[in-house]
Amino acid sequence: MGSGLKLLLAFSTLGTFGFYMARVSVMTEAAQWGFIGALLGQAFVFIILPGKQKKTVVRRTAAAANVAEEEALAEEDKIDIPDPVTMDPLDGATLKQRKMAKIKAIQSAAEEEEDEEVQEISVDEIEEIDDLHIAEEYVVEIDAESIEEAKIEDAVSERRRHHAEIRKRIEMRRREQMAEVRASAAKMWDNKSGEDLAAIVSNEGHGLTILDEPDEVESGHPYGATFIRLDDTRVLKVRVALDDGFKTAELEEEENELPPLLLPDGTTLPLPSGLPLPPLPVIGGLPLPPPPMVGGLPPPPALNSQNKLAALRDEIA
Repeated sequence: MGSGLKLLLAFSTLGTFGFYMARVSVMTEAAQWGFIGALLGQAFVFIILPGKQKKTVVRRTAAAANVAEEEALAEEDKIDIPDPVTMDPLDGATLKQRKMAKIKAIQSAAEEEEDEEVQEISVDEIEEIDDLHIAEEYVVEIDAESIEEAKIEDAVSERRRHHAEIRKRIEMRRREQMAEVRASAAKMWDNKSGEDLAAIVSNEGHGLTILDEPDEVESGHPYGATFIRLDDTRVLKVRVALDDGFKTAELEEEENELPPLLLPDGTTLPLPSGLPLPPLPVIGGLPLPPPPMVGGLPPPPALNSQNKLAALRDEIA
């Protein structure tokens, strides 16, 4: 039964493969994958199906019967005990006849036992598949094109990593901005939900008892008040000096003192007390100082450009 199914499956696999090879050019990609899957499934079923079973028949040969006969004869030779007195059809027969009758009985018993012990032992076929892999030589070729491709891949991966870091920073910044927006919205809602005690207390007939803290304050300081509701009828008014913790800065006038004037003999010229200093001369109204004497020679005459510069200075003055 198993061999017939395997033969039928083999023919169907060959037919499917032939049809696939004949129509592969006009098939769609999905149909091609479908035929490939069908071929693989048929091959898998072909492998797992059991084949024809071998039958082993165990038969007892005549040698075993002869050995049994010889053993029986040897035992009778060794022990020669007379048979019990019974009614036997062989009464009056000789010893040889008795031995021949026993041998025939043993042979008939052996033949009957042989007919009963014929058995069929099924032995499954063991299919051996050689799983050998021969190592092949693998040669890596390095050329300028492969090196350039490797450099391009490295550059692309580095750029992707850089872009991923930028996206991560942008996402963190957006989350921080969103957190700030949510915090400001929550604060706004909190301010809206709170009550304005200052406006309530400023109205007449508010019906609240205001407790001042402290009871008395020093005069001459600006104070700020904070209202805190204690219960439905009492409000605590905390007054705090606004200039508390600050010190007034006093400007110290710096005295403008001039250094003392030195005379040619090295003594200092005393300044008259209570008199103002004389005004400084205007630089534009003074003549140019004479050039220094170099080695006792007279100074060179003034150039035309110097004369023009002096005239321009005079006009400005």
